[in-house]
Amino acid sequence: MKYFALLFISYLFIIPAQTNQSEVSLPEKSFYSTVKIENKADAILHEKCLYPTVKIENTKSYGGGSGVIVQSVKVSENEYFNVAITCAHVIEKEPDENFKVLTIEYENWSKFVKYISYSCKIYKIDAPRDLAVILFISDHKLPVADFGFNEKLFIGSKIFHFGCGLGEEPRLDRGEITSLRGKSYRTNMFLIFGDSGGPIFHDSKLIGFAQSIYCYQRVSPIPISFIIPIQEIKSWNNATNNALEFIYKSEKKLPQLPFMLLRMGECELSNLSR
Repeated sequence: MKYFALLFISYLFIIPAQTNQSEVSLPEKSFYSTVKIENKADAILHEKCLYPTVKIENTKSYGGGSGVIVQSVKVSENEYFNVAITCAHVIEKEPDENFKVLTIEYENWSKFVKYISYSCKIYKIDAPRDLAVILFISDHKLPVADFGFNEKLFIGSKIFHFGCGLGEEPRLDRGEITSLRGKSYRTNMFLIFGDSGGPIFHDSKLIGFAQSIYCYQRVSPIPISFIIPIQEIKSWNNATNNALEFIYKSEKKLPQLPFMLLRMGECELSNLSR
């Protein structure tokens, strides 16, 4: 009897605590490997979290940050319209031509092979929200992250992050949410310079972006990390009269003007949209 009681308690408390991967769909074919990962959670970690993470490179000075691809839509035979999100402080106050979006090619799922560099256009910047939208074109479909607008977050919720800290390829860090107060959530993850704009995930859904690191005390600095919650994207969209709805809606919402300007290489995109 005691055995069945323990089994029932385990079902109530252990099973629900497991990561819910059932709502996250994998692509039919892996982007970067012919080797199959038997564990679905590991496959999702790579396909929906690691691979969409990009490096934002400043080609004119030492700097940049991280970002995440959220749309990759086919618009012609060899053209895909891509949308990435990063932090405003990563790219603001400098012209578009100073920046490149670097995707990462892997082999055997996790082994870094090389960067692939793309010219980009800064579509919109919101300094108060510290968010920015970047557009670029590729000749093949790129992996995208899944939005987690409906994820329920609490103090203690397990989260993880991919970021290009110190200008390196994406690295993984895990932690918990420690405060939900204000517009920026606090976390105990160890974020470093270059992680800004990198995606934050909960149950493999995109729930925010690495924002900033504060240190207190001069003798023994204490790092405190903050993230921008994903709900700020919808708030920003509402403030711009749905100009950003295409970011998280279906492919039918593809904005023709931004794409056409981007494809033609017109610099007016930045001037008209910010």
